[in-house]
Amino acid sequence: MTGRAPSAAAARWWTTQLACLLGAGVPLLVALEAMHADSSPRKSAQWTQQIMQQVQRGMPLSAALGQYPRVFDATYLGTVRGAEASGALAQALHRLAQRSQQRLQWRRQLGVATAYPLLLLLASGLSLWFMTQWVIPDLAAEFSAQGRALPPLTQMVIALSQALRVATPYLLLVLPLAAVWLWRQQRVHGTASPALWHLWGLRHLGRCVAMAEWAYTLATLLEAGVPLLQALRLTGQNAPQLPLRAATARVVQRVAQGSPCHRALAREPMFAATQIQMVKLGEQTGQLSHTLGQCAQLLAQQYQSALQRLSRVLEPTLVLLMSAMVATLVLAMYLPLFDLGNLLQ
Repeated sequence: MTGRAPSAAAARWWTTQLACLLGAGVPLLVALEAMHADSSPRKSAQWTQQIMQQVQRGMPLSAALGQYPRVFDATYLGTVRGAEASGALAQALHRLAQRSQQRLQWRRQLGVATAYPLLLLLASGLSLWFMTQWVIPDLAAEFSAQGRALPPLTQMVIALSQALRVATPYLLLVLPLAAVWLWRQQRVHGTASPALWHLWGLRHLGRCVAMAEWAYTLATLLEAGVPLLQALRLTGQNAPQLPLRAATARVVQRVAQGSPCHRALAREPMFAATQIQMVKLGEQTGQLSHTLGQCAQLLAQQYQSALQRLSRVLEPTLVLLMSAMVATLVLAMYLPLFDLGNLLQ
């Protein structure tokens, strides 16, 4: 019976520790025993003990880790399984730790780039909500008491305020549900929800992340000794975007029929010419895992550049948009006062 599954951070640190110990020449079982002895009794001792005990009984490490599929995905398990067969477990775990660290870095970069725009949206949204819930209704009541016709802009703002007041209870119900859905998507995919990558401005970022993850995963599997066809199948099954999964499935079919990998990729528009040429070079030189790793680094740099460009455009755009909205509200509320002042004069 399996215990509580480890967190992603705990599994990442566990992988890094095990890779360092095995790389230093420590036997697998001795390394697991040492890591279990250093683990926290309250958080990770139970699952590390179960893995250690199962390995002691002769179970492969990949099979012992397979009881936690939500933490150790099919790519992780396939890499460990292939490394056990090829005898390169330390190198494979090191690459897996690097892969996990790279994914964490991508998430952090996205979080840093979007933190200020999201904070600006939140502050502006709360300010506008306060005005539509309290300020505008009071002013609208004062204007109605005067019995004068209001300017069209003021009438439009008052109507919008009334609509938001009616929709507020429903928004308070929908927003927590949306937050829970996004959190569940984060748990399943390990990155931002794939649905978010279809939003304007994030589509190019999503493609860069997906292709970099694809190349890095395939390189890790091949370096662990997994055959190309099986590595492609595992990479496609765990691709972060559905179109990439479908494209990889078609590539698997062509490779299974005897087509070189670079020719199979060339028939899919999703794969760039640079990526195809690097795969071709890797096949010709017998260093496909190395060239795929270089390709993943190139795509990661492209992701960083695209993220910086998006951040430079998004921040001033949001500032201008929020300023325009606030100015519109202020103008709509002051227009009747201007009319009243002109009447008194």
